[in-house]
Amino acid sequence: MRTLIGIISYNTLGFTCYQHSKIKDLNYLIIDNGSIDGSAEFVSNKTKSNIINNTNLGFTKAFNQILEYSIRNNYDYTYVQNTDCLFNYNDIDKLYVPNAGIVGPKILQAIDTQVISGCHTIQSAGVVSIKPVPQYSNIEIVVDNYVINDKIFAYNTYATNRVGHEYSNDFNIIESVDAITFVSCLINNDLIYDVGYLDESMLNYGSDTEYCIRVTSHGWKIVYNPNVSCYHIQHGSSGNTSPESSWKDLKVLESIIVEKDLNNRYNNLD
Repeated sequence: MRTLIGIISYNTLGFTCYQHSKIKDLNYLIIDNGSIDGSAEFVSNKTKSNIINNTNLGFTKAFNQILEYSIRNNYDYTYVQNTDCLFNYNDIDKLYVPNAGIVGPKILQAIDTQVISGCHTIQSAGVVSIKPVPQYSNIEIVVDNYVINDKIFAYNTYATNRVGHEYSNDFNIIESVDAITFVSCLINNDLIYDVGYLDESMLNYGSDTEYCIRVTSHGWKIVYNPNVSCYHIQHGSSGNTSPESSWKDLKVLESIIVEKDLNNRYNNLD
């Protein structure tokens, strides 16, 4: 299979240089999202395949730019990840699962690019049980250490991101899940013709979950594959994202999930 590697860079010069050193001899595209720390200049001058955005268009738009490039250049699959992920690119073929639309590896917590030995905490083994839950009281939501108060509303979105220990028997089998995080994922390009692209009304957060909901509603499988691991330095590439922006994205995602649930309830009244 012919696979494009896509990397999204935004003010992460050290990470961006590191990723380029690992993929420079492979088929890749690096998107720089209007960086001001030297990343844009590095990507423009040192990489063979790139798109330089003049401003930060957000994770979702950059992700779509990678998918569009992959389709235009007739790739079969697209592997996309953040710059703050440590991944053995020789393992991409091992990530492949027959008949799957999207595959995610085991995401392990890392400290930095040099410290991965002894890192056995699973940051994500896929997401399950995406559903709205009735919620009728005032709530406080913590986003990146900021507490945001929200008034009474009808639903609260519930989803379980599976976490644990690397050697847990619960997370060591290949299995279908409801969603995966797009910090590291392999996408079958055939599903793009069927499902389309990510919803850009969510700038940075939530668009991966919403896309997974659409993918499964079209009959495609989303698969967690623990035979391949990716080490993720959490928030290593999103330190400049405002909590207000994150909150807006999550509220859009919530409304989409609630609308889908209400439509299902209406259609099942018969």
